[in-house]
Amino acid sequence: MRRHVTYANVAATLALVFSITGGALAANHYLITSTKQIKPSVLKKLRGARGAKGATGSPGSAGSPGSAGTVGPAGASGKEGPRGPSTALEAFVGVVPGTITEHRDIATLAVPAGSYVVTAKVGLFNPNTTRALANCKLHDDETADLDTQFLTVEGKGAETHHAFAEISLDASLAVSSPEHLAVNCTSDEAVEGENVKIEAIQVGGTSSTPG
Repeated sequence: MRRHVTYANVAATLALVFSITGGALAANHYLITSTKQIKPSVLKKLRGARGAKGATGSPGSAGSPGSAGTVGPAGASGKEGPRGPSTALEAFVGVVPGTITEHRDIATLAVPAGSYVVTAKVGLFNPNTTRALANCKLHDDETADLDTQFLTVEGKGAETHHAFAEISLDASLAVSSPEHLAVNCTSDEAVEGENVKIEAIQVGGTSSTPG
């Protein structure tokens, strides 16, 4: 039997279609894809209370050494340091008054406290016809003998013209207070002294090693 399409059938069919598509649209519209769509107060309740802190884990193994870094740029030049302690002191006597026979100081040099390298030079002239044996030594206020030398000075005669000789002395010392350095000479014949010089160069320190 053929059914006739009536208004009621059409309306019922359209109502069914709209109900199905409308539900799908509603389902698509209210689908939650992010926590941002949930009210914070509701989200807090959903998360629940924070649990207690867990125990600390054991230390991990040491990592492998890293590669060396690049060399940094050179630093700025430092300031020039203070002047060092090197100072030269000198005493000079051109002609020693009188003749030298008994021991006597023929030149002296005052030095402040410090460490020094000292040299001395003595020129001796023998106006006699016989040779003379002279002895000169370098000393300070505390040490009687820093260095000593003996020297034979030929006499001045008809066949001898080299009646002049020179003695050189040197030493190193450290003094804790101001002192005097001196050259002391003697001779078994009366000789004359000239061009006597004492030179002391102050240094940072001195040391002595037995030879």
